[in-house]
Amino acid sequence: MKYDDLLSFCYLTHLDNLESILENGILSRDMCHALRISPSDISDGRVQSRRHEFHGCVPLFFADNTPMLWVVMKKLGDKIALLEVDKAVLRTPGAMFSDGNLASCVTNLYENEAALANLDWHIIYNRRGAYSPEWKRVRSAEVLVPDEVGPEHILAIHVASPAARRVALVAALKLEISVDIEHDLRQCGIADA
Repeated sequence: MKYDDLLSFCYLTHLDNLESILENGILSRDMCHALRISPSDISDGRVQSRRHEFHGCVPLFFADNTPMLWVVMKKLGDKIALLEVDKAVLRTPGAMFSDGNLASCVTNLYENEAALANLDWHIIYNRRGAYSPEWKRVRSAEVLVPDEVGPEHILAIHVASPAARRVALVAALKLEISVDIEHDLRQCGIADA
C-alpha cells in the first residue's frame, strides 16, 4: 500500500464534541488540557493510561470498523459520530503511524511513508469482525497527527440515526460538510469507497 492508495482516516467522537471540533479542529488530549477544553471522552481510561506518551497527538484510525467503534456503539449507540478525515494529514510534519493499537507492546511506530507497506492491509480494511486479539490490535492501526487536525480536513460526518444527523447538520452547517446516516456505523464502509 502506498500513500496514493489510501482513502481517508477515521476519528470517533461523541456528538457533543462536534460543534467544538468543527470550530477548533480535532485537538489532542494535551491541547484540550492546555486550552481548558473538556470534551465528552469516549475512550477507555485503562487503554489511555498505556499510551500517555501519545497524548500530544490526534489519533486517527485507518479503518472505519475498529474494535473501539464496536465498544462505544454498544455503550453509547447513536451518540457517536465517525468523522472522515483527509489523508493529507499524514503529511503533516511530525505525523506518524502504527501497525496496530499503540497500547500494545508489540506495535511498531513509523515516520516514513514507505513503511505503509509494513501494515497488514488485509486485516485493516477487512469488513469482517476482528475477533482474535491480533486482528483487534492490527485493525486498530493509527495515524498520529501532532497537536491538531484542522476542521478543513474533515470530509464527512457519519452518524447512526436521524436525530444524530440533525445535531451533526447544525454543527456542520458553516463548513458544508456532508452528514450521512449509517444505522450501524460499524458497517459504514468508508474503506470500500
